[in-house]
Amino acid sequence: MQITHPNILAVIVMALVYMGIGGLWYSKDLFGKMWAECCGHGKDKECKPSTKCYVGCLIVAFIAAYVLGCFINMSQAMTTGEGIKVALLAWLGFSATTQFSSVLWGKKHLKAYFIDAGFTLVMFIIWGAILTNWR
Repeated sequence: MQITHPNILAVIVMALVYMGIGGLWYSKDLFGKMWAECCGHGKDKECKPSTKCYVGCLIVAFIAAYVLGCFINMSQAMTTGEGIKVALLAWLGFSATTQFSSVLWGKKHLKAYFIDAGFTLVMFIIWGAILTNWR
């Protein structure tokens, strides 16, 4: 089996899209306040991520988008729907399941899990649609 690498420019753009949508998703206007309360970052604790957090998140997003692009290419997905199917399987098999371990072992609040897993689901769908068409 040969690994066909995705378009690097598309992967870079997908990592930046991840950061932009993540900023919106976790803003106080959407799920940020609820997520912070579930994770113990309530009114008495202010949670301000560092530059290191943002850089690390960008790197992780790049790696995830790159690997998903490889999966899409290896599956020979040709349509947007096929790309989304590959992305959904990757999300379910790798992201949703591994994130749930923090509920089981780390006692993460279920509501916080759904916020985090929902974000990665949305991102995988967007990535699957775009990476299939931007080769």
